[in-house]
Amino acid sequence: MTVILGMADEIRATSAQKADYAAHLIHRNGKKLLRLVNQLLDLSKLEAGHLTAHYVQDDVVTELRYLLESFHSLAKAKNIRLHFSSQTHEIPMDFDLEKLEHLAGNLLENAVKYTPAGGEVWLKVERLAAVPSSLAATLEAGPCLLLQVKDTGIGIPPEHLGRIFDRFYQVGEWPTEGSGIGLAMVREYVRLFGGHIEVDSRPGEGSVFSIFLPIKNTAPRRVSSNRSPPLEAWKEVERFWPKSNTAASHPRLLIIEDNPDVIYYLQNFLHEDFDVKIAFDGERGIELAIEKIPDVIISDIMMPKKDGLEVCRVLKNDFRTNHIPIILLTAKTDIASRIAGLEAGADAYLAKPFNRQELEVELKKLTALRETLKRKFSQSLAQPLPPSPPKGLNERFLYDVQHCLEKHFPDEDFGIKELCSMTGVSRTQLHRKLMALTGQPASHFIRSFRLEKARELLRTTRMTVAEVAYAVGFKDSYYFSRTFSQEFGLSPSEAREV
Repeated sequence: MTVILGMADEIRATSAQKADYAAHLIHRNGKKLLRLVNQLLDLSKLEAGHLTAHYVQDDVVTELRYLLESFHSLAKAKNIRLHFSSQTHEIPMDFDLEKLEHLAGNLLENAVKYTPAGGEVWLKVERLAAVPSSLAATLEAGPCLLLQVKDTGIGIPPEHLGRIFDRFYQVGEWPTEGSGIGLAMVREYVRLFGGHIEVDSRPGEGSVFSIFLPIKNTAPRRVSSNRSPPLEAWKEVERFWPKSNTAASHPRLLIIEDNPDVIYYLQNFLHEDFDVKIAFDGERGIELAIEKIPDVIISDIMMPKKDGLEVCRVLKNDFRTNHIPIILLTAKTDIASRIAGLEAGADAYLAKPFNRQELEVELKKLTALRETLKRKFSQSLAQPLPPSPPKGLNERFLYDVQHCLEKHFPDEDFGIKELCSMTGVSRTQLHRKLMALTGQPASHFIRSFRLEKARELLRTTRMTVAEVAYAVGFKDSYYFSRTFSQEFGLSPSEAREV
């Protein structure tokens, strides 16, 4: 709905190429929504006993291999390897194509979604000459198809295994959004086909879903459909992503979101005003936040590896990133979820489908607040240090830096290397943190501190300009006078008279 509503607004004022792709996204996400609605309707029909299968006879191996191909781009984006296995090139049998695609597609989607980067997913198809003896009382005698989806994902906690096929049941530990009906529909379709489904899973080791379906050859042969190649969502979206504005004057925005269409929609209207970086899961989002130190972050809540709440908690408790405003986007709109987001440290919480203007206002408000805080922190150089360290992480960090400078600013050899050693941070971390808090790199911050001390000495003592320069750590009085004039807009002699 976020993409459908957002792109419907966007399509009114955009180029022909973008309008065409926007319409494509609307159509694709409309189909996703229609699929969900149809599944809900199928559940109602099942309850009433009115759902039937429409069988055709065709090669099930070809259909399942084709289905797996449609997941390659998504798997590639997550660095997941897909494997297809079949002992025979062809297994003709009766099946309902739409329901079989929903059944296997749901299992494959879950496998890719819940498998970390570098993992593997297998789709295995095998013709068994007879029903396994353990299922003899469940399935009718005769040959059967074994359809197996295996992954190296996060696995399912044992306490949830007995309920994962229940309608609307959601595994709390699984870090992505879901309706809770996918696996329920898988089981119902398997029952409709007269088959059996079982699952073997261990947390941290992955899952194996095994489906046994009776093989029959009584339905009419299906006429070849000559379908076009499957839609590759991630590749298409990346091809149409607009280039971000990387000008130094534009704030840096990190988007942490696992839905390619939502990413496209966000980047489509934000790229002109922000230098946009993308992370497809919470773990990568944290890494990019620490590496790039963006000015603001937009994060989904339900994501693989680490959810948005964990992203908030980690970044807000790390002195390198705790100053970065975070906007959470989520389909969870209940009060408890909003409170959980705010307690995790989110600066704003918007419900999907969100309003574009509301998001833009939040972004402007938060980036403006950061600029206000920069001015506040940079002006603190002219203020005396408080008698005791402040409680806030940002204030404490600046206090520690200024406390070190207070002791060593007269030493002309005291610089960034010594300050890093005393504060326990790397040169890069010091630079990025000071830039984020004060708008000044470390070298300028140290120089500004010395110049503030110089201005104080000029006002309160009879020291010459050269003596003041040497007293605050400048080796060259001429360089001191020049930088002093650049900093305050007047010469050291004029500052003494003010």
